[in-house]
Amino acid sequence: MARRAVTGLLPVDFFTRGYRISGHVSTRVNSVGDMLNDKLTSYLEVENVYVARISSPGDIIASYDHGELRKANLLFAIVPGKESLSRATRSVSYYGKQLLPVWISLPTFEIEGELQAAGMSFDLEAYLTQSTGDYLAVLNATARTALYPDVTFGGEAFLVNKQCIDVFCLGSDKAR
Repeated sequence: MARRAVTGLLPVDFFTRGYRISGHVSTRVNSVGDMLNDKLTSYLEVENVYVARISSPGDIIASYDHGELRKANLLFAIVPGKESLSRATRSVSYYGKQLLPVWISLPTFEIEGELQAAGMSFDLEAYLTQSTGDYLAVLNATARTALYPDVTFGGEAFLVNKQCIDVFCLGSDKAR
C-alpha cells in the first residue's frame, strides 16, 4: 500500500466475515485508528471502494466512488503504517516498549503479529477490557482465512475489532 498522498487520502483494506473492501480514507483530521475508535459515529466514509470476496480476494465484484462501512461489522483493517494508528494505541513508558507475539482468532480469520506493550509487565485481560477504543493495533501482522488457509494478507499495521475476537493468545505457539 502506498503512503498518504498529498490529498490526505490513505489506502486501507477492510475485512468483514465475507468481504475484502479496499478504498481510501480521508486522514486530513484524524488517523484511521482514531476514526474507527470514535464512539460518536457508527460508519466510516470510504472513497474509491473496491469489493472482493474473501475466497477470491483478487477478483473485484463491485466498485464505487463512495461507500459507508459499518464499523461494528468490520473484523479488522490493514493500514500502511504506525501513523495510521489511534492515539490511544500509542504507548509511552519510562521502561520502554516491548513487542509481544500474538495470535488472534476472529470469525473466518486468524491473525499473527506483534502487540506493542509499554512497561516491564503486561496484563492481557486488563488490556482487552480496560483499554480505550474498540480497535487494537497489531504490528507486522499476517491474516489467514480459516476456510482458505492459502489466502493470506499481510501488512505493517492491523487494527483489530476487539468485539469480534474469539480467542487472543499471547506468546509463541508451542505446537510449532
